[in-house]
Amino acid sequence: LNDAVTRIISVKRDYLTDLSDSWDPDDLPFEEGQKANFDLAGRSVAIYRGDSIPIDSKFVANGGSGVLIVGQNRLFLSEALRRFPAAEILSLPFGLLSDETFRELKSRAEVADRIIFCLENRRGIEVLDEISEFEDRITVLSVLTPVYLRETPWVRSAIATFARGVDSFRAGFAVLLGDYQAEGRMPIDIDSF
Repeated sequence: LNDAVTRIISVKRDYLTDLSDSWDPDDLPFEEGQKANFDLAGRSVAIYRGDSIPIDSKFVANGGSGVLIVGQNRLFLSEALRRFPAAEILSLPFGLLSDETFRELKSRAEVADRIIFCLENRRGIEVLDEISEFEDRITVLSVLTPVYLRETPWVRSAIATFARGVDSFRAGFAVLLGDYQAEGRMPIDIDSF
């Protein structure tokens, strides 16, 4: 319901002058609804492979210094920066990736102490495979559908959220940081097909 209201208000904001240009979905006036959405999102987060989950507390204590955040999704990157303000961000384009982008990814991954990667489409598998040699330092946050995880059997640390909304990313990071206990289950046995 909150997502639907958010979409309606966004459309109204685009077409009516009465709403501020600085409107943010987090400013919705129904606190109980926001809490309920987060609780639902939190209960649905599933740990797929549990190595390094929750993440080492040293990364939280230092604001994420030494952490590399990699992804395409703007909401994922925003939540990552909120939780890890000192982290490095590598925002990937949605189109084809250049050789230069792959070189930058590899170069940053080599020096990162922890890499948090948002896997949300088939292209993400290709990008993730480029840094597979750093598997012991990678944690994958899979969004929307976890089926792409079956193509990354080398990943040791992965959680799944089943949506791409703000609450899902917040819940995913809450589980990753140990603020919230994952209660979700994988809807299918990914490794069996």
